[in-house]
Amino acid sequence: MKWCINAVGEAGINFRFSVLQPTVGFHHFKGGVAKLKQVTGRVHHDVQHYIIGVIAGAAPPKIITAIHALMDFQYRVQAYRIDDDDLRIISSALDEFHMHKQLILDHELMQSIIPSVKHVGVTIQWTADVTEHAHVSEIKTPASASNNNNYNPQICWYLDHAEKCRTFELTTSLYELKTHSHGRAEEKSLEVEDGSSDDGDSEISDHKEVNLVSKMPGPAWPVTNYFAISAHLRTQDPDSIPFPLHSFITDGMAINLSYDPPL
Repeated sequence: MKWCINAVGEAGINFRFSVLQPTVGFHHFKGGVAKLKQVTGRVHHDVQHYIIGVIAGAAPPKIITAIHALMDFQYRVQAYRIDDDDLRIISSALDEFHMHKQLILDHELMQSIIPSVKHVGVTIQWTADVTEHAHVSEIKTPASASNNNNYNPQICWYLDHAEKCRTFELTTSLYELKTHSHGRAEEKSLEVEDGSSDDGDSEISDHKEVNLVSKMPGPAWPVTNYFAISAHLRTQDPDSIPFPLHSFITDGMAINLSYDPPL
């Protein structure tokens, strides 16, 4: 990144990043990238998605070619499987980088990557993404629930409480499921002895069992019924409906246009 900032200029690269169209799933650098602090691996990934297009036309051609080869090299060495053909492509990208690196400092560490892959396997196994994510879930989130004093015991209490809640919910869900299944098995045995069966009750029972399974602990993604929302808006006074409209339905499709999509 420092190479690109030196080539394009701090103001220039900040402006180019700030005017990029926001893309769902990627970070939008509305303030630029020159002053970023505490940059995570995910932010580095997002910068890599944009960097070639951002510096194109502003940096010297040799620098653009070198950065392009470097990005190709970095993406390929992160593969979960690398064979001999991949190693040749990686080596070719590295050679291209060195051919156009006159204006960029030499990266001697990269010379050891290909021998390292041959001896110990793919480099993605050493990624810090897992530990960074664990730091968020195990440290930052509990710390945000504290009173910003004496963090360590409060984080431990938070994690202990969360673990007990998960264990309790899992235990009760499994117990309810087991009890329900046992009771249903007894009902079926009685029905077989009596020679009777009620399909309606069976459907209700199956539905209840699905609901019990859905109570298992874990994050749940909220489901929004846009059909119901649009149908409700149809019955409202036109003056009370928010404008412009952004929820529409057809016979088998619901469309919702978000004014501010999450990034």
